[in-house]
Amino acid sequence: MKNVTIITILLAVSTSVWAQGIDEERMNRDLEIAKNILSTLMKGDTEFYFGASSIGATYVEGYGAIFTIPKHSTFIQSRPPRPAVGRVRIQGNDEAVIVYEDVKRYTEEQEKLAKKQYELQKEQEKLNKKQEKLSKEELAEIEEQMAEIEVKVEELADLAEDFEADALEWQEQYTANMESAIEKTEQVVVTFLADYADLIGQLKASDNILVKQDAPHGEYAMIWDDSDGTIESPGAQSGFSAEVSKKIVADYKAGKISFDDFKSKVIIKRSEPDRKSPDLDMFATIFKQYYGPKMSKTFFTESSPSYEILDNYGVIFNIRTYSSYVEGKTYIMPAIGKDKVSSEDRKLKIEELYPKFENDIKSFIVDYGRTIRSLKDDDVLLLKIRMTRCEDCSIPKSIDVSVKMGTLKQFDQQKISREKAISMIEIKKNNNSANF
Repeated sequence: MKNVTIITILLAVSTSVWAQGIDEERMNRDLEIAKNILSTLMKGDTEFYFGASSIGATYVEGYGAIFTIPKHSTFIQSRPPRPAVGRVRIQGNDEAVIVYEDVKRYTEEQEKLAKKQYELQKEQEKLNKKQEKLSKEELAEIEEQMAEIEVKVEELADLAEDFEADALEWQEQYTANMESAIEKTEQVVVTFLADYADLIGQLKASDNILVKQDAPHGEYAMIWDDSDGTIESPGAQSGFSAEVSKKIVADYKAGKISFDDFKSKVIIKRSEPDRKSPDLDMFATIFKQYYGPKMSKTFFTESSPSYEILDNYGVIFNIRTYSSYVEGKTYIMPAIGKDKVSSEDRKLKIEELYPKFENDIKSFIVDYGRTIRSLKDDDVLLLKIRMTRCEDCSIPKSIDVSVKMGTLKQFDQQKISREKAISMIEIKKNNNSANF
């Protein structure tokens, strides 16, 4: 009986390794090399350069490799010869805050003139009603003021017309520059996929290689609307993505297809704004509440996880977890309700909490993942979780928690037990730093 048990365990371990089928260290090495190549190609052929450390790269079992080019903020500045010159302040990586002090003064001046003109007209109407004669001095003063207002109104009208002309010129320049930048980046990405994607050696023929940029360059152009005195922006342009299967890359490298044929098989999309789904938004909100510092009994998060919908795969949620807050040389650990925790005690507590977190995340997915309705049965719900930082801890740096949506739907319909659903959730532990 003991021998049978040992054989069963060995078979289970062997099956697990075979199912995973990926040498994690080698995969991470290949992704790092590929990132450096993509970064170098972009440096040589595009206007914007991102270091390899800024480019995201991850392997998703059942889908393939995903490279993410970072967002970038620039501003096409206006150049009218008049005083209305914009000043831009860039915050973070993809947000531009526009401060138009001169335009503000223009608006205020226009409002003051309109108010003054209205007051003078009312005064004149009032005097006319009383049938009082104005003295020559009073009449001359009013006429002089009205004449000055008319001149300034005409100047403002000319300025508004110039603004409109400049806005059209800015928009044309903006569109041309944006199109050129995207075309250059696409050329670089296609070259990368054709010549270097095969360096990710462990990808299967059915796996994909996806390179995407959610909001390329995040450029902003401001347009003056003199109809209601507002400044408008078309906002950041939508992103793009390029995707190809490993098989097509292999066919090109083997000379079975030409470069033109390869390029035609690369799926290039000028993507719409980030794809959102109400039920996925709700799941992210539930996660933030459940694993908030006040409710979580293990590790906690500070924000709603971001997510990405992938065609023919499912959805990936990117999550960061924490165990504590720093307070001087000690730590506060909300999950256990303790403060003044030393580094050594924190390490011990983290290692105690990790197994509980694994069990808890499975229960959470079974209980709340079934609220997701927009995915198909074969789609995968994947949580890529970066674990709390802990030097020399025995816990993994990150984990991938995944389950087929069909499993959650079966549980929701009471076709399988809760224990069965939990057993079908897979956790892959990664000992290298998470790249998201």
